This record gives sequence, structure tokens and C-alpha cells, in this order.
Amino acid sequence: MSYSDFKTRGVRIGSLFAIGIWVHWLLLLLVAYYFYDLYVDRASGPRDFGILATHLFATFVIILLHELGHCYAAFRVGGGANAIVLWPLGGLAYCDAPRTPPAQFWVAAGGPLVNVAVAIVVGLLLMFTPLGPKSGGALWSFRASYSDGFVTHFLVGLFDWNLVLLIFNLLPVYPLDGGRMLQAVLWGRSGSFGQASLRTVWVTRVTLVVVIVLALLGPLGNYFWFALMIGVYAYWHSEQLRLSLMNADEGGAFGYDFSRGHTSLDRTMPSRPERPKKPSFLERRRLKKAQKERERAVQIRARVDDLLEKISQEGMQSLSPEERRFLEEASKGLG
Repeated sequence: MSYSDFKTRGVRIGSLFAIGIWVHWLLLLLVAYYFYDLYVDRASGPRDFGILATHLFATFVIILLHELGHCYAAFRVGGGANAIVLWPLGGLAYCDAPRTPPAQFWVAAGGPLVNVAVAIVVGLLLMFTPLGPKSGGALWSFRASYSDGFVTHFLVGLFDWNLVLLIFNLLPVYPLDGGRMLQAVLWGRSGSFGQASLRTVWVTRVTLVVVIVLALLGPLGNYFWFALMIGVYAYWHSEQLRLSLMNADEGGAFGYDFSRGHTSLDRTMPSRPERPKKPSFLERRRLKKAQKERERAVQIRARVDDLLEKISQEGMQSLSPEERRFLEEASKGLG
């Protein structure tokens, strides 16, 4: 599913930093179901609807922050981002980053790093301020009571879903963040994107077996169905990756694009030029600077090619403001 598909399968609710934010129809239907289920419960009152809305809003916020972490990381490594799509299994960040192991690793790690920061900040607020639940308890077992204020319910919901999002995304499962981070590490170590991806697929399968067994045995509690859906989703995407590799088409999915520059499982990363024996300090600095400039030029040209292809397929109006600025700056630098 491409970004353009969501123009007819979701609702655009705004933008942040020139990044469009979309909500998928399935998520809107799920939210509507939650409110309907509460409505038919005759014992519920207006406060119950307020608490439900507060917890749903906290879920939206933490998913959005997580995806913005990916987008920010993409900008930091010299790429960009087009859109964020919120849907029932979390979010999708449509990022365009340099096709190098370090860049792809940090783009994947951007979301979990935001979750760690949120866990620290919200955890401190719950433990050391009056905003914490009156029931107290350990940080990981905080639960807001019915009488707690809406701000407390929001913070507890934010902390709970932030923790769930962090744990699930750190699993070595493709296409979740942990799986993509593993893929990038293996890619950097082996020099072969294809071999790293195949190893990631097998690690994904083993991990999914463990997760599904735990889900069936009960330790995951209320997250049984969420874990099961994540398992099915991850298996389908990892299988698509394996098939595309077998067909010598290492295309990407889930918002990260590896479709260019990798056409064979045996292809390795370009080797770096040999350095002279025992170079002087100034010579090492000069070589390092020249190498960085060459790598930067390759990354810029690759992204320009992608944007030109996008223009040819969808027209100039499909470009985001950031992409237009990038093309203008690139045309000056490469002209």
C-alpha cells in the first residue's frame, strides 16, 4: 500500500512540519465501535465517555509522537518525510532516507527513542507530582481510578500505550522497528542487503512463533488480539520481503524504500578506496572529507532520481514543500 492509496482510504486531519497526517478509515471505524459499545451499556454515563475519549486521545498522541521520531531521524540523516498515517496497528511513517545501513538504522530507531524519552518524562510526572493516580502502586502497574481527573487518565493512558509501543517495536520482527534495526546492523556487518534481509526474515519467524505461543498461553493478557494481529501483519510483510528477494527485487515496504541500487542477493556495498600506507594526519583528514563529500553527492543524486520519478508518475503537485525545497537546492548544487 503506497502513500497515494491513503488519499482514498483515509482522512487527512492536518500537517506538522510540512508532513501530512492521515487517519485510516479502519481506525475511525474502530473508534466509533468503542463509543457505540459504551453507548449500549446502560450503566455508563457522561464521565465514562470522557474517560474513553481521553484514553483514545492519549493513544493517538503517542503513536503520532513515535512516527514523528522516525520523520525527524530521516531529516537528520539527510532524507525527508511525506506523510504519517495512523491506523489500527499503530502508525506508518513514509520516510525517504539514504540507502546506507547507518541511515536506515537511525530512521528505524527514531521512533523507539521518542518512546524512551516519553516514558522518562511521563513516569516522573506520575511518580512525583499530584498528577499521579490516587491508588499509587509501582510505575508499571499504575492505573487511573474512576475518580481521578482527566489529566491523570491522559498521562496514565499515554504511559501505558507508550510502553506497549516501545516493547512491541523493539522485537526483532520485520517490518517493526526492531526488525529494521536488526536488518540495518546485519547489512552493515555483511555488506550485503540481500543476505541481511534474509537473515532478518528468519529471525522474524522464530520471534513470531514465540510471541504467538505467549499470546495463546495467556501471559500477554489484554494484548492477546493486538499481538496476534501484529504477528499476522509481520509474517505477511516478512514473507513479501523474502519473495521479492528471491525474485531479485529488493523492494521496500512500510514506508522505507530500498528499491534502488540492490538487484542481487550477492551484491555488496561499494568498497571504499584504499588509503595509502601510514598517511599523515592532514592526508587522513583530506581523504575523510573527500569521502564524505562523495557519499553526500551519491545520496543527493539518489533522492533527486526518486523525486523526478515521483513527478513523472504523480505530477509536480504531489511534492511536499520540503521536497520542492530539496529539489531547488539540489539543482543549484549539482548544476
